[in-house]
Amino acid sequence: MSKQKTEKQLQELGMTENESKIYLAALELGPSTVQHLAGKAAVVRPTAYVAIGGLVKHGLMSHFTKGKKIYFSVENPETLKKLLTAEQEKINKKEASLSDLLPNLLGLFSGADKPRIKLFEGIEGLGAVQDFLISVKPGHVDEMVSYDDLKELIQLPGQKEHEARILKSKIGGRVLYNNSMGPRTKKNAPGWTHHWVSQKNFPIHGDITIFDKYIAMASFGDVYAGIIIESKALADSMRTMFELAWQKSNEIKNKG
Repeated sequence: MSKQKTEKQLQELGMTENESKIYLAALELGPSTVQHLAGKAAVVRPTAYVAIGGLVKHGLMSHFTKGKKIYFSVENPETLKKLLTAEQEKINKKEASLSDLLPNLLGLFSGADKPRIKLFEGIEGLGAVQDFLISVKPGHVDEMVSYDDLKELIQLPGQKEHEARILKSKIGGRVLYNNSMGPRTKKNAPGWTHHWVSQKNFPIHGDITIFDKYIAMASFGDVYAGIIIESKALADSMRTMFELAWQKSNEIKNKG
């Protein structure tokens, strides 16, 4: 086995680079002075002293005095197991600290209902927004959409498949829409109710969908992009605004 590989393995056990070099030098030389160990490990003496201090602290090296000189020697390599024990103790302490800290962090993350926003770009981004809607499996959605814009989007690659997946998922809801052709005559899909509003009086572009604690917004035309806002407070407010618009569309429909 190469010396470099052995040093790397010792470092994986928890030694620093210089500790691994001094440790191997001490194994090869036996009891030695700092000067000899530093020369063998190819490090300067101040660095050797620091590395020796770390090894002594780990219980992997000891020293004795002979004459006027201090000699350092390594303990039996079996004592390397102490490094693993020390590393495991560190991991256990960190896990315990994380267990205590995590509830507080999660509380900060979600407790205040801080809006979280994700942006998706391109046709693939719009598909990702649709896939997210399906994955949430909401029992009900409220949607405002321009069918003129949607008609162009549905012709793009993959969009008919996404539309089919949404219908297959059995998601239902209400759709407030406009288009240049007037109210649609197509029969509603099961679970869906559609209200038409005048494009002239109530212009809508793109798509806004409210479901669960999310608001999904899509831009069609020159720029394709989708945004998902996660916030119960904002979703509830948008839902209230949709309800007002829905009731107004009912009044207009009844007058007509």
